Amino acid sequence: PRTLEIFQRGDSAFPSRGKVADFGAALLEPYLRGEVIAVSDSETDNRITADERSNFRAAGIGAFAGLMLVQDGVCLGALGALFHQSHSWRKDECDLLKEVVARVWSTSQRLLGQRELALSEARGRAMFEASSVGFCEADSERANILRANHAFAAMVGCDETEVATRSIADFLHPLDSQRLIEGYFRLSRGEINELRAESRFVRKDG
Repeated sequence: PRTLEIFQRGDSAFPSRGKVADFGAALLEPYLRGEVIAVSDSETDNRITADERSNFRAAGIGAFAGLMLVQDGVCLGALGALFHQSHSWRKDECDLLKEVVARVWSTSQRLLGQRELALSEARGRAMFEASSVGFCEADSERANILRANHAFAAMVGCDETEVATRSIADFLHPLDSQRLIEGYFRLSRGEINELRAESRFVRKDG
């Protein structure tokens, strides 16, 4: 159920928490359309019933303006401004409310995207490092190895630090090297979408 929790500046909170509909059931539909709802006087607004006025009195709210953040018909949150006494809402105040909600949504989406990216990268690193299959990453200019996992280092007979000072070409069999390196550079230039090939690798100890 949709609930309403009301706070004021400072440490104290308005003594109110309840369903949004308890503070104006007739306002719920326009709320869910993403409209700014402005009530200048909770005692006289004809959209508010007698029982709902009692809830406003108990919460100490004389006037309020609110806006729900709605995406695909789902309420993700709400922001409002409250007065203990009646207040005649101006257009610029309602526009400011819209702007704040838009900025909060944009910021929250950006932070969520960053968090998801960080989690994805962490999962990728864990799989890279723990895999029993050899993996390495190389730059697009010279095919120099940037990092390699333990399985790859063991396969070519080097430790992971030493591998990161070499080029992929250093570990390819001479009969395979030119063909694969040319394909790698074509891939890095965007001339092909993928490169699949089999190759023999040369270990450090021969």
